[in-house]
Amino acid sequence: MGNVGLTFNCCNETSDTPHEQGVGVAVSGRIDGPYEILTKEKPLLEKANDASLLTDDNGRTYLFVSGIKGCEIDLEAMKVIGGVKQLVNREPGEWDGMIIEGPMAFKRNGKYYLLYSSNTRGYEIGYATADHPLGPYTKGKNSPFFGAQSKKICDGRPPHLRCAFTGDPNSPYLGCGHNTIFKGPDGRDWICCHYEVVYDQNNPNHRYRDFFPTGNAKGKDNGPYRTEMLGIDPFWFDENGDLFSNQPSYTKQTVTW
Repeated sequence: MGNVGLTFNCCNETSDTPHEQGVGVAVSGRIDGPYEILTKEKPLLEKANDASLLTDDNGRTYLFVSGIKGCEIDLEAMKVIGGVKQLVNREPGEWDGMIIEGPMAFKRNGKYYLLYSSNTRGYEIGYATADHPLGPYTKGKNSPFFGAQSKKICDGRPPHLRCAFTGDPNSPYLGCGHNTIFKGPDGRDWICCHYEVVYDQNNPNHRYRDFFPTGNAKGKDNGPYRTEMLGIDPFWFDENGDLFSNQPSYTKQTVTW
């Protein structure tokens, strides 16, 4: 079996083996493939998506899915071990009061970090920590530590879910989230996720007209539209192990190493 794991969302609407959106798993000996699909007959989990994997130091592997649930899995047998657990809950009235999704776990200095995103105020990323991959998890003091907010979205939420806008009023982003992390060539930790912006390529006075790419995947050639792009920014840990960032950048940045 390869040492690189890949998860993917899948569904099957045929009459032979119908299922709703589920989690597929593939492995390879190289990150650029080719990959062997291990879930050819059925998904590893049904009614689940946005999965990510964590293989611990002891070789045990864990799967995390949207809704911020997790389980241990047997990669050889392609089955769940011990059932699926709820790891983090929504908190109405807080930044993660609505949808919580896109979990990604990693281990640092003996502590497990579980990153996840919420669309309550736009799209933001928070974290929770634990002493075991399946918890119990405690939400991070500096959550959300990354992302973007929309005042229009904040003001439009129903009262029991409303959360005050505290974002950067100059930011062009409506939301930034659903991430992974990586170690950059400069030795720093970096976060990688999708950045969503309203872009008007025909407005010469648009502040960020030269910063964002032209074109529109949705086929609209004129006027403003919402579009997403891949973005990266650095983040760091303080002495207590909490996560911090300078939030999504929207001016020209330089990286040296």
